[in-house]
Amino acid sequence: MSILGKFSRTEQLKISVKSILKPFCEKVYHKKAPPKCACPYVTYYLKHAKEYHQYDYKLEAHVWSKDVKEAETIADHIEELDNCVFSNEYHNFDIELQDRGNVEDEDKELTHIVVLFNLTYFDVRG
Repeated sequence: MSILGKFSRTEQLKISVKSILKPFCEKVYHKKAPPKCACPYVTYYLKHAKEYHQYDYKLEAHVWSKDVKEAETIADHIEELDNCVFSNEYHNFDIELQDRGNVEDEDKELTHIVVLFNLTYFDVRG
């Protein structure tokens, strides 16, 4: 049993990810933005695999804006998380940049940039 006890590892990680993305863009959402959300905003996804006490996460940060320069600036700032270590009272994880790319969106007025990271997260055992 994790010493996180009543705390969900995934929920705490989502809170932490949102907190590290929010300085770069005020509106940050897990998976999906609310309908008719004004740009710019960031959505993110987490996927993981576990080996022993180590969780390897894939973090996808999706930047959405109607202004190309604004989207690129936000993505540039998010990329600066490369090689950072996040630590709080619930967990620690390393952040490593994997990839960045543009995505063609159905709405041609939107700029959509995806920044991919690997997160190495060790489960804390009591």
